[in-house]
Amino acid sequence: MNNQHYGLYRPEFEHDACGIGFYADIKGRASHKIITTALEMLRRLDHRAGKNADGTTSDGAGISMQIPHAFFEAVCSFTLPKKGEYAVGMLFPAA
Repeated sequence: MNNQHYGLYRPEFEHDACGIGFYADIKGRASHKIITTALEMLRRLDHRAGKNADGTTSDGAGISMQIPHAFFEAVCSFTLPKKGEYAVGMLFPAA
């Protein structure tokens, strides 16, 4: 077997499919356990180097979660559409 390497690729450093996480209730039920489990999963993926050079800011790693309609009703100063008839997004400009 030829162990000679060409270029910068080194197969011994390959960590393909190191891991991503997905956790959800298959029946669509909201619960605090889903959030705590997702946060624990994110902590366990810390080894993937999803941090900036300063070691504290991330590359966008995080969790996606549903925000309850009741929360928006409580904080919005305008009339909302019915539950399930609107969407909310958070967008951040590239630095």
